[in-house]
Amino acid sequence: MFRFERRLRRRTLLGGGFGRGAEPPSELSRRGLGGLTARIAALALAACVIVGPLLSLVVWSLAERWTYPAAWPQRLGFRYWSRMLTPTSSIRSRRASASRPW
Repeated sequence: MFRFERRLRRRTLLGGGFGRGAEPPSELSRRGLGGLTARIAALALAACVIVGPLLSLVVWSLAERWTYPAAWPQRLGFRYWSRMLTPTSSIRSRRASASRPW
């Protein structure tokens, strides 16, 4: 049984007042719908602040062609990713030669 059900049951058994044995309303019920809405809005804002930049990085990493006035890339693909992840890519060979001690 949930807490609010227990509280409701106690209030109805004791006449609905806040006398002996009854508890005052919880903080959520005192705040009402406005407090719950504020919490949901804050959670949504935090999610946008965290997830938004990550999605932007994903789009930038997949954009093959994106000219200035366009709001979205004209072409998406994995061409640059495949070029960088091939065994013969220049970045991999530079990293391998830089890690050698001689």
